[in-house]
Amino acid sequence: MIAASLTSDRVKLKDGTTALPFEWEGERVLVRDSARNGVEIARLFMDPAMPVEEKAGRVVFAMFADPEDAYCAADYSTERFGELISAVAWDVFGINAGGHEDEPPVWDIEQDAAMIRASLRQAYGIDWDEERGRISWHEFLTLIGSLPIDTPLGRAMYYRNEKNRPEKTKYNAKQVEEFDRLHSLFKLNRTQKGSQDRVEAQQHAMDDMALAFKAKLAG
Repeated sequence: MIAASLTSDRVKLKDGTTALPFEWEGERVLVRDSARNGVEIARLFMDPAMPVEEKAGRVVFAMFADPEDAYCAADYSTERFGELISAVAWDVFGINAGGHEDEPPVWDIEQDAAMIRASLRQAYGIDWDEERGRISWHEFLTLIGSLPIDTPLGRAMYYRNEKNRPEKTKYNAKQVEEFDRLHSLFKLNRTQKGSQDRVEAQQHAMDDMALAFKAKLAG
């Protein structure tokens, strides 16, 4: 995942929001990279029940300021458009669509919603509802990743990360026992496919979205 440069120019859109100029294979497309859009796109990718035609339209129109212009940048090729969607998904939103190493998640946009709101307010004085359309998704992820351990989500993320488990010695049995208790208490309640299975499914989803978007334009 890459962050926007501090020197990059954001483009103001007609609706008053801004977009990130994203460079891809010599072309430039405008990506709606607000934290609000990032949450919406992440939720769409995680929804296995939504029909691909509906998901394609919602993802593509949420992702690009001008979807038809983005399709043109891919030479009106569904295969290349799928590659563009995949590149934006990873580089801008951190959604793995193939070729990137995954790590176990330590937070979830739905299960941790209340802790996210409370922690942003406690640590940074940020009201999520007021700022979600103004800060970028990458800024939002950076804020989440930098939360102090004394915030609700910061504490949960610390104990969810098994790398933080103390190495057991004859002197710290109670400390390790307490870590394990909190690790279990804060554990995310979801079942995930294996990393490779999920990556392949995401890549197929990109291709399906490109095909569905082409059909939508033709219709």
